[in-house]
Amino acid sequence: MTIKKVALAVFVLALALVAKASAEENNLRLTTASGICDSDSPEGTLCVTRRQVQVENISGPCLEDDGYTLCLQGGRFRVRIGWVTPDGTRGWGHAVHLNNGSGTFWFFGPENSEMLVKVINACIPSLGNHWWVFWAATTNVQFELEVQDTTNTWLVAYLNDMNQAAMPVQDTKAFACP
Repeated sequence: MTIKKVALAVFVLALALVAKASAEENNLRLTTASGICDSDSPEGTLCVTRRQVQVENISGPCLEDDGYTLCLQGGRFRVRIGWVTPDGTRGWGHAVHLNNGSGTFWFFGPENSEMLVKVINACIPSLGNHWWVFWAATTNVQFELEVQDTTNTWLVAYLNDMNQAAMPVQDTKAFACP
């Protein structure tokens, strides 16, 4: 083993030990691999709150012309995000469509993307027969991400608390396949 490899291995081990000590010192815990809180999540756990509700369906296809909406998977899914800063400033995330299944949002300026969102068609039995919603945010402001299936009345919302670093979410049961 070369000196560079040994040094790298020692550095990685040191980082792991510091991260473990820091997490134990601050009593930080992660919940499920999905990043979503569940009913057994202890207080102080880093995760996001997920709620699924039936809403009055907004008729017609998803339209992106307002600048605040992502229309994903051929317009089937309408995605929006609202945010609040510690001083009470509120706003809507500005949508940037990347492709049929994903896009980003920015809050404070177009040069600073705050979130990546993906909706994945996993409507085959071996993958669980659900539409998946994955997202990752690089912010600690409070936000609520809403994903609505425009073919029915279901909306899934994810809430990140104020001053909490947003956890990445991989919701593999976001919407049942028809």
